[in-house]
Amino acid sequence: MSTNGNSANLPALINNTNGNIVRPIGITIGGEAASWNNGNLTVNGVTTSAARVDERGAPDRPSVVAEFNLSTSNLISGQSYPMVVTFRGRGGANRIFTASNQFLMP
Repeated sequence: MSTNGNSANLPALINNTNGNIVRPIGITIGGEAASWNNGNLTVNGVTTSAARVDERGAPDRPSVVAEFNLSTSNLISGQSYPMVVTFRGRGGANRIFTASNQFLMP
């Protein structure tokens, strides 16, 4: 996710105020909805969102894993599309992050 090099902008894996797991509430690719694992992952006694893991499956604040059905999308082959992740923010305002890389439609 693009944070302009500032990881402090990224939501924590666990909300320090209330102890809740911070998980995505929306993920889109080229404006089309993707799905993600809304379950939990426990590593070394700490439980976080199963969607916020790196390529090894370890909890990772800037990483988000999603699934996207290519065959039912309206995206055009050979085109690049932004990937956007939305988290619930304070006071009901959402926090929206755009990935630093693009999805290239096969």
